[in-house]
Amino acid sequence: MKNLPKLFLVEDDAIFAMLMKKSLNKIEYDHELTTFKNGLEILNHIKDNLENKENLPEIILLDLNMPVMAGWQFLEELVQIHDKLPKKPDVYVLSSSIFTDDIEKTKQFEIVTDYLVKPVSKDKLNEILGEFSA
Repeated sequence: MKNLPKLFLVEDDAIFAMLMKKSLNKIEYDHELTTFKNGLEILNHIKDNLENKENLPEIILLDLNMPVMAGWQFLEELVQIHDKLPKKPDVYVLSSSIFTDDIEKTKQFEIVTDYLVKPVSKDKLNEILGEFSA
């Protein structure tokens, strides 16, 4: 089994979250996956753990359209605290949108590593996670 860094999935759709978990299991990475249902949940977790690097992720898979706090607002908030983070996560935006405007908007956030269109392929997950394998 390959080693996987701490991975946070921010997704309000339970079915998509389950599919992502199954995809991760199929690529046989030994991983610690934590899921959050909206941007506020993950933002609070990150803020509560600024002094505890072990509780912060290396990778965030972020949905854009969620209740309470959408992905866009989470990105704006994360930018504000990014310099305080002891570990800088790779942020991958997940969206079913293929609109150029959405893709271009994510490029305004330097903290975003890539924009991924749902569903995310097993090959793409392998590519992302393979960069962190030991």
